[in-house]
Amino acid sequence: PCGAYSSASARVSITSPAQQQYFPTAGGTVTIDVSATDPDGTVARVDFFVNGTLLGSDAVAPFGLNWNSVLSGSYEILARATDNLGVASDSVPVYVIVGTAAPANDNFASRHVITGASGQVTGTTVNAPRGALRSGPNPR
Repeated sequence: PCGAYSSASARVSITSPAQQQYFPTAGGTVTIDVSATDPDGTVARVDFFVNGTLLGSDAVAPFGLNWNSVLSGSYEILARATDNLGVASDSVPVYVIVGTAAPANDNFASRHVITGASGQVTGTTVNAPRGALRSGPNPR
């Protein structure tokens, strides 16, 4: 229709904490910082989610939130930016571990994320001597 206007969505990314960051002490504060911009307007607010639950919102740049008294566990952090016309977009999730001992021989740097139409799988690279891992009906 004549005079119709389409708003471009805001762009949002989590700048802190880092992907797969490990916080050794539970009960502390995790600071969540984001970068949010809108190419054709302004960012009205950023909502912060942890494991799908709204933790809080910030309507003033620079956008961020202090997540206090964090319990031990693994968490998915997501930021959602909403622009001045109500159009929202989500960040790529950031995964963190708090106060739980990292698994023995785990190297976060070797983790890989595989994405596809049906979801996301996170795994680790296994380093084993040649021939140590076998598959089939009669593994040795």
